[in-house]
Amino acid sequence: MDIKNFIRKMGYTQSIIADTLGISRPTLDLYIDQFEKMGYVSRGKYDRIFKCLFSDKDISPIVFKRRLESVCDIDKKGVRPDYLSNSNTSDLASRIHNIIIDDVQEGNNEYIYTFIELLLKKYRNDESLQMLAKYYYYLYTDVSVSNINDVERLYFSNFYNVLTILEKGVAHYIDDDFKCFIDKKRKIKMEKRRKKDETVRNIDLLMKKSIDEFEKCMDDPTEEQIIRRMLELRKERKSLS
Repeated sequence: MDIKNFIRKMGYTQSIIADTLGISRPTLDLYIDQFEKMGYVSRGKYDRIFKCLFSDKDISPIVFKRRLESVCDIDKKGVRPDYLSNSNTSDLASRIHNIIIDDVQEGNNEYIYTFIELLLKKYRNDESLQMLAKYYYYLYTDVSVSNINDVERLYFSNFYNVLTILEKGVAHYIDDDFKCFIDKKRKIKMEKRRKKDETVRNIDLLMKKSIDEFEKCMDDPTEEQIIRRMLELRKERKSLS
C-alpha cells in the first residue's frame, strides 16, 4: 500500500496524522517506510497502530476516522483498567481454562478455540469482529444498553436480523454470496502467503548483511556468529523510535 497516498484519500495530511499519533513528521515518515518495505514498524506500540490503520486499503474515510479515534483513545487512557489488573486477569484466565477443560470432555470443539484465538489476535484490526463480540457482550450481560453508540446500533440491528432469520429456519441459500465467501478466503490465504514470503526475504537480507559484515573482518565466520549478528541487527531495527 502507498500509505502517503492512502492518507490523502482518507482526507488527512501526514502532519495531522503525526500530530494525532503524538510523533514527529520525520518519525512518521520512518515508520511509513518501514511498514511499506517490511510489513511492520520497529516500535511495537506503533506497529499495532499501523496495522490497525493501514492494513486495509479498501476501507472508507468514515471507518478510517473511527479507527484513528479508537487508537488515540487507547493511547490517551494509558492506565490499565481494573478488569485487567494482575489478580483479575489471573482469575479470568483460570475461569476460561476451567471452562475449556470441562468443554473438551464433551467432545472435539477445536473450531471454537481457534475462533477465540483469532478474535483475540485480530479484533483490533477488524471492526466486524469487534462488533460481533460486543453484540453478544450486550446481549448476555447486565451492562446497560444506554451505552450503545450509533455504529454499534447499525451492526447490532443487522446481526439480529440475520441471526433471527437463521434461527427461524426461513433463510435462503445464496450461491453468489457463498462464492464471495470462498473468494475472500482465497484472498486471505494469498495475503498470508505474501507476508510469509516477505518474512523469508527479510531473513535472507539479514543473513546476507551478517555474512557480508563478517567477510570484511574474517574469512570463515561460524554459524553461531552469523546468527548472533542477525539477532543484533533485528534488535537494532526494533529499537528505532
